[in-house]
Amino acid sequence: MRTRFDCGTQRLKAKRQPIRDEPPRFLMKLPEDIDKELWFTVPDKCHGEKHYLLGNPHTFKGRIMAWCPHKETSFFVSLKEMKELSEPARWWITGYLRGNEPHPPINGDGDTNFDSKEYKAWEKACDEFHESGVWK
Repeated sequence: MRTRFDCGTQRLKAKRQPIRDEPPRFLMKLPEDIDKELWFTVPDKCHGEKHYLLGNPHTFKGRIMAWCPHKETSFFVSLKEMKELSEPARWWITGYLRGNEPHPPINGDGDTNFDSKEYKAWEKACDEFHESGVWK
């Protein structure tokens, strides 16, 4: 049961009343197409309850679509927002971020110069991207 606040003329009083009837967490079912092994937690969402990876939301590089079973809705998240991850989720995200890297810089001839400053900067940006899930 959550707390709802009623505004009085002089002060706020907290009243305990249900916002909606919610099933106990152990009864909540996940949609069939969600892999229960691909879970993670986000400290500021649903009191650290488990959320589940869905895929690419096609918004920004590194953003991931996830499922919240408590609110029964999808949302977008980056690796840097996650706290705990299952081992399969960690491997899924590693592959996902590697596949989300932008192409390396090319020169005027359309070739990649692996010794250029631009390429070295791109490599550094990729390393940071793999750590945070945010492309800078």
